[in-house]
Amino acid sequence: MNHTLFIVEEIAQGLAIRMGADMKNIDLASHQTQLFLKKQNLEALTFSICLGMREALTNAVRHGSINLPEGIISYRVQIIGQRIVLEIMDEGPGFNWRTSQKACPNAENGRGIQIMKNYFNTFRYNEKGNRLTLEKDIPGCF
Repeated sequence: MNHTLFIVEEIAQGLAIRMGADMKNIDLASHQTQLFLKKQNLEALTFSICLGMREALTNAVRHGSINLPEGIISYRVQIIGQRIVLEIMDEGPGFNWRTSQKACPNAENGRGIQIMKNYFNTFRYNEKGNRLTLEKDIPGCF
């Protein structure tokens, strides 16, 4: 059962995590992200980075892996240049992100894109819609 899968690997200027499509793993990923940010002296960014990460991972578990309970989600957080870059990818069929960006959020769903717009400088999906990249400028780095 892949639900218990949770592998953390240190990579150049960041972390790579492979995890089973289970909501419990999001807390573990958040903890690892917080430790990484603390190690980089970027604790001031913890709220916004973890908020975006949690939203993206929740979508990957609930929507991307809905038909793949044994699915694997890949998550990376890295410092690239003067930005923190998050990448979340699931094994699902993807979704039409173009129409989702135009939809009005409601109490049940649709808030993720607005969160990303508010807390990240850029966000983009791959063509298929199963990989999301979030980028946030590191304050004081210009």
